[in-house]
Amino acid sequence: MDGLLPRDLWEYSLADLFEVTYRLLRSDDLSDRFTIKHLGKILAVRSGRAALRLALKVIKFRPGAKIGVPLFCCPIVFEAIIMSAAEPVFIDCDKDTFCLSPVDLEKKIGFLDGLIVVHMFGIPAELASISNIAKDIPIIEDCAQALGSKYGNQPLGTFGKIALFSFRSGKYISSGEGGAIFSTDPLIMEECAAILNKSPDYGLSSELWHLIQVAAKSFLRQRPLYGIIGHKLWSLRNNFVNSSGRENISLGKIFKSDLITIKKRLNYFEYVVWKQRQIAEIYQRELKLPEEMLCREKPGRYYNRLYFPVTFPSKGIRDKMANALKKNKIDSMKYLDNLIETARKHYGYRGGCPQSESLSERVLNLPCYYILQESQIEKIIRTVNKAWEKIS
Repeated sequence: MDGLLPRDLWEYSLADLFEVTYRLLRSDDLSDRFTIKHLGKILAVRSGRAALRLALKVIKFRPGAKIGVPLFCCPIVFEAIIMSAAEPVFIDCDKDTFCLSPVDLEKKIGFLDGLIVVHMFGIPAELASISNIAKDIPIIEDCAQALGSKYGNQPLGTFGKIALFSFRSGKYISSGEGGAIFSTDPLIMEECAAILNKSPDYGLSSELWHLIQVAAKSFLRQRPLYGIIGHKLWSLRNNFVNSSGRENISLGKIFKSDLITIKKRLNYFEYVVWKQRQIAEIYQRELKLPEEMLCREKPGRYYNRLYFPVTFPSKGIRDKMANALKKNKIDSMKYLDNLIETARKHYGYRGGCPQSESLSERVLNLPCYYILQESQIEKIIRTVNKAWEKIS
C-alpha cells in the first residue's frame, strides 16, 4: 500500500549511515560507559534482551529458580528466563497501567525467587505496592520501553536491584540494536562489566555488515518503502517468529555503530519525549472515545508516551478499527496479538492471568512518534472518530 504511514518510528537516515561509517573507518575510541541525564552512568550492551540475560546472570539465581514476570509483555522476556535455567511464573496485569498487578503478585509472591517488573508502553508499574509486597526478593526493572518515565520524581530504573534499557529501532533512541544495564550498586555494575569484557570485540567487517543491516531494515520501515514492500516483509517475518515461537538472545558487547547513534540521539531525547507527550495530549483531547478506552496519566507519574495504547471493548471491534485505519493508509500496532498462544506453546503458561489474556486481544497502539506532522495527527484523529461512530 503506497503511502502507508508506519505504526512506529525506525529513525535512521542516509546522514546517520554516512556519519557512522566515517567514524567507524576513523576508528574512534568509544566508551561503553556513559551518563544518561537524570539516571546516571550506564553500561551499554549488545541489546536490551542481552541486558536482561546479563541481569539474570549477575543476580545468580539458583537453577530452577522461579521468576515472577507479567504475562502481558514481550515473550523475549520469558525466553531470557528460560535461557538462565530459571522458570517463569506468570503474573496478571493491571488494566489501567498494563503493568504487573500488585493484587495478583500478592497471591503468588510465596512461590517467587525473583521478580521482573516490566514498564509497558513507558507506563510506570505500581512500584510502591510491588516493592512492599516483594520485600527482599530481588527486582529487575525492565525499562526497555520506559526511558525517561518517572514514578513520583524518581526515574524508572532506579527502584530495583538492577535495570535494563533498550535502544532498539522502533523504541526511543532507535539505534538499530543496543541496550544498557543500570544499577545503583557499583559492585553490580563492575560485575556486569567484567562479564562483558570476556566477550570478543567486533572486527570492522562485522561492524560494517551490522550497520548495513540496520540501515536496510530502517529504510524498509520508513516511507515510501514501508507501504510498498516493508509492511509485507515484516508481516512475513512476524508470522515466522510466531510459528517458531523462539528467538535467540546473544550476550555480548554493543556494536560501535549502535553506540555512536545512541550518543548522538541522547542529545535531543528530552525534546522527543516532550513532543510525543504533546501528541498524546492532543489524542486525549480530540479522540471521541469512551474514557475507559484511553490511558490517562496518573497523578504523580510521568509517562514518556513511547506508545499510545487504546483498549477496545472486544477483539472484533479493535480489528475493525485497525482495518479502518489501514484503509486510510495508517498502520497501527496490535501489540502482543499472539501472546497467549506463544506463552502456552513454548513457556508453560497454563492460565491464571485473565486480564492479560483479554488485553492482548483488545489493545491497539496508534502512531504517536515525534516526527508526525500536524496534518497526519489530524488524519489519525479524524479516521478514528469516524470509524468509531460506525463501529459503536
